[in-house]
Amino acid sequence: MTKAFSREEIRDFLAEYSYTSNPEGLVQPLPMDYVSETDEVAYLDINADAVRKGDIVPDRPVRITFQKIFDGHPSGTLYHWKVKSVEELAPGVQSKCLDRHQDTPKVSPWPDKKAFEHGGHWIRAEAEKTNVAENDLWRPKLWIDGGIQAFSAFTPYPPKGFNNEADAVEYAKAYGKWIIDHPSSSGTSLDDLLKDKS
Repeated sequence: MTKAFSREEIRDFLAEYSYTSNPEGLVQPLPMDYVSETDEVAYLDINADAVRKGDIVPDRPVRITFQKIFDGHPSGTLYHWKVKSVEELAPGVQSKCLDRHQDTPKVSPWPDKKAFEHGGHWIRAEAEKTNVAENDLWRPKLWIDGGIQAFSAFTPYPPKGFNNEADAVEYAKAYGKWIIDHPSSSGTSLDDLLKDKS
């Protein structure tokens, strides 16, 4: 295989199979990085630490396999390469690329101004705009370690939402910290945490 896809194309191939690449960009693959299994099948491996599935780092490199597709020209010389599969390598399959580094947490979101670490867990706080009685209001949204968290009946935020995005995000951050710090509680003391922040 002589064609080297751009790193933007590689990013898109990964995304088609629910993988995300480093927001700062992948290293540009060179033609020598591709391995030909046969004349019609080739693959490109990506270091495990360079991709995520959700917020999860794969243990093994991710392999993008390409299939040569002939374009029907009578000479049989016109063809293009199409992605056949994108998957994490099984244990024991050899690769020139690296497994997940021992110091890289299994749950490791890409750096994000909306995500931060607290108590060994990752919190992501956002706000969703809603329109109630012709007024724009904001409802908090919260993820912990990549899983979305519901706001229970005990959470005392305004029933219709907040008047601005910043307040809703701060509330989600506070609630995320509270959940991590009080894993077995019902939620009734969240008011105290919010008072401490004011």
